[in-house]
Amino acid sequence: MEAAGKAALREYMREMYPESDLLTERRAKDFVAMHGERPSLLRKLVENGDVHPQRSGRSTNSAKMYRRSELETVLQARHLAKTTFRPVN
Repeated sequence: MEAAGKAALREYMREMYPESDLLTERRAKDFVAMHGERPSLLRKLVENGDVHPQRSGRSTNSAKMYRRSELETVLQARHLAKTTFRPVN
């Protein structure tokens, strides 16, 4: 129940303050590391289509922006998959 409340709050904050939900690539890597994963996981998440970065401008060297809520959802799902679905011997 608590997770549903947090998800609703994140969605509300994303709608009301969309700029606060965006992270640059460097900050996104720090966010992934803060959740106990290697920062290089971010590239794999993008390649698998789990996370969808957006450019902040039209130029090819404009910053890639990631949604904090999207990253958090994917990281929580990975954590649950690791802890919940362990094979029993």
